[in-house]
Amino acid sequence: MNSTINSTARFPTLNVSNTSNVYRSLTIAQMIIYAVLGVFILVGNALCLAVFLKTKKLRKRSYYLLISLSVADLMVGLSASVICVEDGLSLFHGTKNVLFAFWRDVTQYFPRMCSLFTIATVALERFWAVGFPTKHRSAGTRPYVALIALPWILAVASTVLFISSGRRFVSEHAFNFVDVALSQATLLTIIIAYCGLLKKMRSNSIRSNKPQINAIRERKLAVTLFVVTLASLLTIYPVNIYFLFEIFCKNFNTTSSKHHLIFLIALASSNSGINIVVYLFRIPEFKRAVFRLVPWKKRRSSRVACSSQINDAAGSEHPETIQQETQFNDGSFEPKLKPDRTPSKYLFKSCC
Repeated sequence: MNSTINSTARFPTLNVSNTSNVYRSLTIAQMIIYAVLGVFILVGNALCLAVFLKTKKLRKRSYYLLISLSVADLMVGLSASVICVEDGLSLFHGTKNVLFAFWRDVTQYFPRMCSLFTIATVALERFWAVGFPTKHRSAGTRPYVALIALPWILAVASTVLFISSGRRFVSEHAFNFVDVALSQATLLTIIIAYCGLLKKMRSNSIRSNKPQINAIRERKLAVTLFVVTLASLLTIYPVNIYFLFEIFCKNFNTTSSKHHLIFLIALASSNSGINIVVYLFRIPEFKRAVFRLVPWKKRRSSRVACSSQINDAAGSEHPETIQQETQFNDGSFEPKLKPDRTPSKYLFKSCC
């Protein structure tokens, strides 16, 4: 029997109701990829949200957009879980659940667009913070509310258009035009914002040989978010380039390339797990907060504290050495303290 590829709007799914070993193996590989991605994205962004919300130093306006980005990325992890469930139903029952197929498309498209729009607003916010620091510090929270709400509003609007095109309420040509226009406008916004940011950073460094601490901190955060943006674009835009070829190239063989599209979408989804890796290497406060939340770090710190107490107890068993060191360092004599006679082995038991 011949296997077919079913697609709702843009996101394909493999129909493995037949006995084809090739498509069955491909579906199993897809399930494994999305399962690993889903777990990594969900755990990573849940940890990221916990760090941002619990750490006082990270509850600043500059990190509000990163919290919004983590929420969008968390939804990408949920969509990967939906893909695994839908593929499992298709693989083991041989039927395609219409409800799961609908939610699969929606949960793939909406978080991807929301994440892309949020990355653009992050670039605009960094240009505003570094290029116009005085206005940025004097501004309240309303601009940040607008910057957070705008990506979600655009994502909801584009998702409604996406669903309408799948239900034939809107022509697919109109949806493709709007989707491509939004994606390219977002890319252009990111490029212009970071080019302007680079120009402002150079001009500010020429004017002032001794930049302030706040300016240095804002520049470091700008570089960190530039790395996040670059990694996001490298993972998101291959699938957008595929869609451009599919729309504008008449000789593009979509039947044979649908298999590659599945893994291009997986690559785009992996963008949602890259952010936390960059934060760990580029934001010291974030790294320290993560290590405080991880249980093994707490056990290690307790062992270090316990060993320090043991060393203090061992030093108290030899007061003559302590007295000699005190005399040698400051040249004065202090009254000899009564040593603690508690053996170190009992202190070790009580500590650990």
